[in-house]
Amino acid sequence: MQVKKLSSTDIAVAILSVTLWGLCFPLMKIAAQEITPLLSVGIRLACMSVLSIPFLTLPKGKAEWAKLVWLSLTLFAIPFGLTTIAILYVDAAIAALLTELEVIFGVLLSYIFFRETIVFRQFVGMGLAFIGIYLIIDSPEVRIDNFWAIILLLIVAFCYASAALQVKGINRRLSSFSVTAWSCILSFPWLFLFSYLWEREEWVPLGQVSYRAWGCIGIMTVASLIGLFIWNALLKRLPVNVVLPFGMLIPVSALVFSYFLLGETLETIAMCGGVLTIVGVKVQIQRNKGVDK
Repeated sequence: MQVKKLSSTDIAVAILSVTLWGLCFPLMKIAAQEITPLLSVGIRLACMSVLSIPFLTLPKGKAEWAKLVWLSLTLFAIPFGLTTIAILYVDAAIAALLTELEVIFGVLLSYIFFRETIVFRQFVGMGLAFIGIYLIIDSPEVRIDNFWAIILLLIVAFCYASAALQVKGINRRLSSFSVTAWSCILSFPWLFLFSYLWEREEWVPLGQVSYRAWGCIGIMTVASLIGLFIWNALLKRLPVNVVLPFGMLIPVSALVFSYFLLGETLETIAMCGGVLTIVGVKVQIQRNKGVDK
């Protein structure tokens, strides 16, 4: 069956969605400079949870709840927490680029657990993406003393890929938004716990946090929810391989907003690595472009 053509409205709202997500990267960095990283993410997810409650449907059975608890770790708690820690040590645009590797990890995990075929074009895409990552790591912006932040971002990409596979095992009666929202609701207690265990000595009274940091958390909360609503609506109406390529614009919007909000710029070598990474991911996503099976 032929893929539905994207209308100008579809394109506009898809770009809006990824632009809002890209905006969250520099805002995340600003907020985490005043509030400890894990606590700032926990507060953000708690705010998102409250706003999403009116739109939820309840899962049934202990098995479904157990799957959602596990998903809350791999979709929100671990990747959001690690990204916020890493982003204090690397540029926001680099963080956004590296998390795009979730597509590559997803392909590998699908092969291991579901025996899905990996075609030659996917190998080419992986090769391009890994060359791109090497160039990013080799750029002057990534110093030896903060190389561990790159490792954290690779773990983030792996978590997102793992979460995508976990979603397959959740009852389809739950809407995609409800699955994501319940995972969000179940995730912020994890962040508060992790923050208490590892950050409590660095906590500052929330009353001393500037309006700027609180504003960033508020904007991220609204931007994430709007982006999520739009993204899920598009995925529900259109083929996945038509919608997913728009995700490659997230690093671009993160780069633009990081330039204006943080004064960050990418060195030429990192820029080339970013382009190669995005091209490699594009090859992965569009291998079946034009056909909706």
